[in-house]
Amino acid sequence: MARKQKKTKPLIYVFCEGESEQAYTDFLKHRFKDVAVIRRPPSVGLFEEAEARYKKDIKYLRRLRKNQEIRIRLLMTTGCIEYWLMLHFKMFAPSILTEAEKKRILTELTALEPAYEKGDYISTARIAEHYPVAVKNAEKTLYNLLQDGMPGLEDTDERNHWLCANCKTFSTVNEAISFLEELKNRNKSRKGEN
Repeated sequence: MARKQKKTKPLIYVFCEGESEQAYTDFLKHRFKDVAVIRRPPSVGLFEEAEARYKKDIKYLRRLRKNQEIRIRLLMTTGCIEYWLMLHFKMFAPSILTEAEKKRILTELTALEPAYEKGDYISTARIAEHYPVAVKNAEKTLYNLLQDGMPGLEDTDERNHWLCANCKTFSTVNEAISFLEELKNRNKSRKGEN
């Protein structure tokens, strides 16, 4: 009798800058542990470190995109993670360019989740439970940016450059969650077949 081969889970590395991003990543790690292995470095402030480490390898990373089994994504949120967290409650796209605008987003978020503090896993996880709402709201925001000239929704260097250069309010974190949900749905249908 042949042994059943165990399917390996995708390995996902998340490089993030702050403690709140780490807390959100830890929520995703726990929520999707049945379909993916999610790892993150233990330290914060990694954009500079990642850029220094991978700057020489950008061409190599771009070539890796040709392999359908390897996905490399640059996921971004305008201004602050609190905008992404607010999308868990409502659809909006305010300006988030100044420190005062970032503070306003934080104030709005703490009105909805009073216990929220940067890096606090429990309050971040409570917010993150509403991720299906955030995914829909982020998709709407990106769709609306198509009217402003954003290149197509596929993950391309041109789209990423446009998003960074045009100072628009958006988040692309929804793309990672949609990917994880797709893995979860595939896993459910596989189990249903057996």
